[in-house]
Amino acid sequence: MSPEQAQGQPIHRRADIHSFAVVLYEMIAGRLPFPAGQQAALIPPY
Repeated sequence: MSPEQAQGQPIHRRADIHSFAVVLYEMIAGRLPFPAGQQAALIPPY
């Protein structure tokens, strides 16, 4: 989930690109690309 979605702000097409990039990074690296500052920042895909 993109940061603006998690914060309840209006979203744009960039939100999909952000989500795709995070999933791709996690698939390649085996970890999240950044630490979560809040629990709501991490919404697992399952």
